Amino acid sequence: MISGAMQIVDPGGCILYQNPAMERAVGRPVLGRKCWETCVDDQQQCELCPLKHLLPIGETKTIEASGMLGGRSFEIHHATLPGPVLDKLRIIGRSGDNLLTILNDILDLAKIEAGRMDVQAEDFRCLGMLEEIVQLFRQPAELKQLSLALVKSGEIPQIVRADAQKIRRVLINLLGNAIKFTQTGGVEMTAMTVTGDGDQPLRLRVAVKDSGPGISPEEINRLFHKFEQTSAGRASQSGTGLGLAISQQYARLMNGNVTVESQVGHGATFVFEVLPR
Repeated sequence: MISGAMQIVDPGGCILYQNPAMERAVGRPVLGRKCWETCVDDQQQCELCPLKHLLPIGETKTIEASGMLGGRSFEIHHATLPGPVLDKLRIIGRSGDNLLTILNDILDLAKIEAGRMDVQAEDFRCLGMLEEIVQLFRQPAELKQLSLALVKSGEIPQIVRADAQKIRRVLINLLGNAIKFTQTGGVEMTAMTVTGDGDQPLRLRVAVKDSGPGISPEEINRLFHKFEQTSAGRASQSGTGLGLAISQQYARLMNGNVTVESQVGHGATFVFEVLPR
């Protein structure tokens, strides 16, 4: 490999970037940019370029496609890669991940509203999942000097049959919001099982309690609406206002619900309840 040569290749085989040193080494032109421009401008279905999957999305396809490429896992062939280049790649990656999250949220919401979202029941280790989710947020909590605890109230079944992916998605959303909007104190996730009256089956309940700014009654009334954010959410300039709406829809698909209790200045408690199969 010639010193200083660098090539960035999408997993689909499309060369996204290639500096002159690499071009001299491999003896071929920079294909990525040409492929990109051709696909976007002419809407041709290039088999090597992942942008073909984004063309039908709408008039903003150029911006969406660049974000999608940034979110892909890059295969980087290089002899030397300067620090500034790595920094830019990390920014591209984060931007791509954020856009992919937004796109997935919108697509999931569209599926739910069209009645095309299915529940995939499977057996999974309930406590194992809860511990894994809490561990995901251990470092972000420590960076903000927040306490983070998982509390088990009563007997929790080792194996639960339900849609594990949807439960995980809801809990990650609730715990992530709690960490994001809490500046002092801590966050606690409490898991328990509850029984209904008479012949009502056993239900799994997980409560996420934080010591954040709390939510006003007016905002609670709109909290689970699409594209709605609290004043704290708007101030953070992050998120789309879709996470809680989708979480509640997921819960209802599983014969459950997501509710919230809060008082301004005294934190909030989100309760996720689901009926295992």
